[in-house]
Amino acid sequence: MDFESLVEPITDYLSFSISFWSGDMTVLEKFAGSENVEPDALLFMLVGIGLMLVIRYSRLNIIPTDTTQVSNVGPKLDSSTLLLFLSTSLLTPLILELSFWLSNTRNGNFVKAGATFNASFLSFALIAPISGVQTRINYVLIEVQKVGGRVAKSALWLNVAIGLATLYPMTFALRVFPEVLNTTWSEIARPILASGIIFIVFVAIIGFYLYHWNKYIFSEADK
Repeated sequence: MDFESLVEPITDYLSFSISFWSGDMTVLEKFAGSENVEPDALLFMLVGIGLMLVIRYSRLNIIPTDTTQVSNVGPKLDSSTLLLFLSTSLLTPLILELSFWLSNTRNGNFVKAGATFNASFLSFALIAPISGVQTRINYVLIEVQKVGGRVAKSALWLNVAIGLATLYPMTFALRVFPEVLNTTWSEIARPILASGIIFIVFVAIIGFYLYHWNKYIFSEADK
């Protein structure tokens, strides 16, 4: 495999992202109303997750004056975190389909299941890197707050401001749904809201069990 073929998925993803964030919704036309799950939609999601993991968990080595001490800035990636990301991204379209059914929105003239998967994958592909950046900044600012005093207060308010600022691009990324599902917000508002509630409950349950599973693993390792 040559280098061009290796980086092609990344360049395609970047072209897609740049066009979307520039307001060019024509990049969604090939996915709109599709009856099948498009390989590019799934590929873009995987690339988006990859970028998020690189941004969120890359380790920034700080060269110390004492070579016996090495400081690393960044959270650590574990199998539970990776499992949570993959499971939520893959189950999101299933949750949305369930919401269509629960809200009695699904009918013969409504969007196809393939379009639901495509929309979910594409929205996650766009949101994932933003989430990675926000989480990484959050981690750094939490470390800065340990300094105390005015620095800690400034870091706290900056952290809150950045968290609120990321809400806009994440909300903007949801425009994928009416475009790809080839419908209007009024028709999908209820199932989108229902899927959001189900998603939050699902993540909370999975996160709870993964947290206690990690505690169990660490406690066994300390024995």
